[in-house]
Amino acid sequence: MSDDRSTWRASPDAVGTELEDGSVVLLQLGTKLYFTLNPTSALLWQALSDAPATAEQLSHALRAQFEVDAETAARDVQALLARLLAEGLVTRSAP
Repeated sequence: MSDDRSTWRASPDAVGTELEDGSVVLLQLGTKLYFTLNPTSALLWQALSDAPATAEQLSHALRAQFEVDAETAARDVQALLARLLAEGLVTRSAP
């Protein structure tokens, strides 16, 4: 998963709703499991829902919205993508 040229997108099997506090609740339609994303992860989810993105693009979006250094942003994005992929909430396309 360390290939920065991979493209990520929200899975068609996932639907989300933004809550008043900026968090997002996701439903994975295949498993019927719910997931809650904090406002930071919700920002990345929204980006993936709008258009496919690379981990680098997501990291840049995170840094633009929150005060976080590039290394931390990249690490957090990779961790979130790994978790979302494991739960069937995102898909990955190799370059």
